[in-house]
Amino acid sequence: MTTEKSLWNVVKGLIRKKESNLKHQGMVKCKYCGSEDVVKFGTYHGNQRWWCKECKRKFIDTDTIFKMKTPIRQISSALSAYYGGMSLDNIGMHLEQHYNNPVTDAGVYNWVKRFTKEAVDKAREYPPNVGDVWIADETALNIGGSHKVWFWDIMDAKTRFLLASHISTKRTTQDALLLMKLAEAHCLYTWSQRKMRA
Repeated sequence: MTTEKSLWNVVKGLIRKKESNLKHQGMVKCKYCGSEDVVKFGTYHGNQRWWCKECKRKFIDTDTIFKMKTPIRQISSALSAYYGGMSLDNIGMHLEQHYNNPVTDAGVYNWVKRFTKEAVDKAREYPPNVGDVWIADETALNIGGSHKVWFWDIMDAKTRFLLASHISTKRTTQDALLLMKLAEAHCLYTWSQRKMRA
């Protein structure tokens, strides 16, 4: 086992050295200012460090996001595992086993918060292209045995895209209209524009 591990370390070292030499031939740019006027500046945890002569900063040229230490591939693997149902603790163990990168539960959770928010914000730029038929449903929920709450959903009949959800304490026409307005806010065009199109 030790022989395999030491052999792997030698191979990794050769690969890193080759990558470092290739990158140094005009391919490395400063992460802060974009300048190509950079020189080698030692290593940090086995990664080549660089010094920018323009902005006088040092950096490591890895496939990381600006001001982050973990490579994009590892972050995307962690997010995929999280949305696949893996616990934060297991994700940390997975990253340590596969990438030799110990990450805390809090670190993984911060990635989930940050990149989920960015994905949701980006998704809002692309409203769903839904059909003219929507399906609405309300469900009565008893809370504590004496309080009744209504949970409302509306989705597109063709794509099954959930357009809106709403909770109310009463089951009135006003609640149904509010649900329709919430759904309409997520669509490409309003009901009046639908009628004009037809």
